Amino acid sequence: AGTAGGGFILSYFTPTVGLSCRSGGYMIFGLVTTFLMLAELFVWWYTSPIRPDKIRKHGAQYVRALSRGTISLAQSTSFVGRALQRVGDVGVAVCTFTILRLPLRQREEKAKRFAERWQNHFKRVQNMTVRQWVERWLFTPLEAFNLCFVVYLLFAQTTGAFQNCWCQSSPWSSIGGYLDFTQWKVANNADVARYWIEGTAISCTVMGVGTIYLVIEWCLQAHLSTENYEDAMRGLKNVRRFRRFTFWVSQSSA
Repeated sequence: AGTAGGGFILSYFTPTVGLSCRSGGYMIFGLVTTFLMLAELFVWWYTSPIRPDKIRKHGAQYVRALSRGTISLAQSTSFVGRALQRVGDVGVAVCTFTILRLPLRQREEKAKRFAERWQNHFKRVQNMTVRQWVERWLFTPLEAFNLCFVVYLLFAQTTGAFQNCWCQSSPWSSIGGYLDFTQWKVANNADVARYWIEGTAISCTVMGVGTIYLVIEWCLQAHLSTENYEDAMRGLKNVRRFRRFTFWVSQSSA
């Protein structure tokens, strides 16, 4: 979302100024990415059990929180369980009826095998937890859509698909778009350089912080992958030394 924000600033404030194919595409990608991040944080927070040191203090609340993350969605409420069971029964009945009416050999045996496979699959689906349901039916499709969409944006910009009057006139507004024929190819506005610097700085900062975080996490856990005892001990000592020097950071953010 941060890198998309930088791309949005570049595309929006580069003449012709306004929402168009480039800036609108970055906006859609950033909104979907932000929604996925916030939704995943909320789902994992809502279904996370309370820490063991608070079980005694929040006994009933701990049981409810634990059940949200471990009990399947079909078992969480009787209504959902009955609805899923009804959908499965209807699906088996319709498919079995269709197979029996087709001009196939051994129709009864094929219909029986299909019904067994369908019921086994549906049982696995019913036993999925809330997290698994949300991940499969919400997060994964949206992430796949976002991936395809950003690939489309990159391909369209690389091949010049946005080099047309409709995209360059910034038409994504309630009052329509316009085309500045003095700025459409080369912009001589002094503010453009400032916006490009801001957008580039935002994108590089977000990517830099993310890269630094990944490198730090890899360095803190790399000693776990070695089979050499001395290397592992040396890595563990370095990790403890790093933790001691950065202890104030975790305490200030807690």
